Amino acid sequence: MLPESSSSPHHHENDAVKHENAAQASQRSFSERVKATGTTIVHHAKKHTGVGIVCAVAYFDP
Repeated sequence: MLPESSSSPHHHENDAVKHENAAQASQRSFSERVKATGTTIVHHAKKHTGVGIVCAVAYFDP
């Protein structure tokens, strides 16, 4: 499967969504942005921490 070219309609839609999200982010309060950032960090930690622990145990306990 070939990658989509940058002239595809989906590419422009994604740019529009990013622009809209950036505009919305600038209108949100500081506490809302902190909460959204914290939620993202916690989600990332939940998703990746378990894999890291399994890999560390597998490395040190062959």
